[in-house]
Amino acid sequence: MNVAVEGSQLYIELVSPAANIVGFEHAPNTDEQEAAVDNAIAVLEAGDNLLGLPVEAECSLVTAAVESDIHSGEGDGHSGHEDEHEHKHSEHEEEVHSEFVANYEFDCANPEQLQQIEVGLFETFPGIEEIEVQALTDSGQVGKNLTPTDPILSW
Repeated sequence: MNVAVEGSQLYIELVSPAANIVGFEHAPNTDEQEAAVDNAIAVLEAGDNLLGLPVEAECSLVTAAVESDIHSGEGDGHSGHEDEHEHKHSEHEEEVHSEFVANYEFDCANPEQLQQIEVGLFETFPGIEEIEVQALTDSGQVGKNLTPTDPILSW
């Protein structure tokens, strides 16, 4: 996770392996997996629910953009011949690491009150065990590894 504070703007970028978010990294094979990906994107897009910012800072979410390379329409309309070909290469395909990338921009009315972020991703996505954070703030650079028992980044 990368965090940048510039004046009244707060920028957050989260990059996570798909396995930590939805439990798999291959293109969805079932309706259930497809729904899990769609749901994860919807949850991530509601970034202000996942990122606890100090109320006093009066931050509002301006933009939230979530991308994932896990979506793939390649599973549709294959003939049997192509499927056989795919099976030969399935070992290599398993090595593909899909990820989710979420970018958030907040505008804070009182940015001087913005001195910490409580990251709520651990409760929402139990597959996430640790988040490595790099933050660039007006008071300098901060790095920290957040965990479920220590989910707060302060500066």
